[in-house]
Amino acid sequence: MVPEMVGIKRVPSQSVLTRFFQGFSSAGRNLSCFRPLFGWCLERLPSRQGGYALDLDSTRLLHEDGHQQGVEVGYTRVGTKPCLHPLVAARLSRPLQGLIKKETFWESTEIEGTEVAELEYREEGWPASARLIVLRHRTADKQWRTGGKMLFDCPGYLYQGLVTNLPRTQKPLAVWREYNGRAACENIIKELDAGYGLPELACKDFWGTEAALSLGVLAHNLIVLFERKLGWQEAVTIGSLRYWIFVTAGVISHAQGRTTIKLAVPQKEREWWQRLWEKLLSPFANCNAVENRPALP
Repeated sequence: MVPEMVGIKRVPSQSVLTRFFQGFSSAGRNLSCFRPLFGWCLERLPSRQGGYALDLDSTRLLHEDGHQQGVEVGYTRVGTKPCLHPLVAARLSRPLQGLIKKETFWESTEIEGTEVAELEYREEGWPASARLIVLRHRTADKQWRTGGKMLFDCPGYLYQGLVTNLPRTQKPLAVWREYNGRAACENIIKELDAGYGLPELACKDFWGTEAALSLGVLAHNLIVLFERKLGWQEAVTIGSLRYWIFVTAGVISHAQGRTTIKLAVPQKEREWWQRLWEKLLSPFANCNAVENRPALP
């Protein structure tokens, strides 16, 4: 069904995809392909009074053979491995831990058990505007909140470090709250890794690998737009969508000049599928959301 629904002759084979990614050989070629696509995605973001923040993350790309272009052996979260982006320094490194233990003046906050401090500490490569904010959360008061790292020399607390260029007029606790509101990006990174296999999308050439990663992110953006079209308030994993929708068997027929899609849907799920199609085919925005899974008896 897929080729006819999306208007292509056939689904590409592995060899076709290999030749396709070999065509990405420079930054210019990658940008010429993906810049318009990501621009199209950005145009569909809803407006927000406070605007948007750009979060960057280095997805861990390990290569067991180590022969891919741009790969170097370096420290990763799973030890020394050939990697596209080895980590330079771990969070809460030893010098910073020493400052936390010896020289930190902790300021109480309105959150019970949470204290903040701002340290005069700078690592090589940090811009002049960078501020280092450290928080500690008393474990006895942190039963329902996540985040933080335990330091063996400082029992009873979990610690967090934030590097920011927000102005000093922003108090440390306000900075922490700002970043807490963006912590959901970690869930998106996990979904990209688990649902779209980003760590496994490694080509021999660097630019081919970047193109494969860009396609994975673009696919995720399309799924987000699909969920928004259906009016879903809570995101679901691509694995769930595959099970509920995308692997549904069916055929397309053209009897009497009319195109018909016939799906192998159980009788108890057909009402949900009917609402799903009505919502997708409606040209008008409306509030008639469809539940994000069939309501089975």
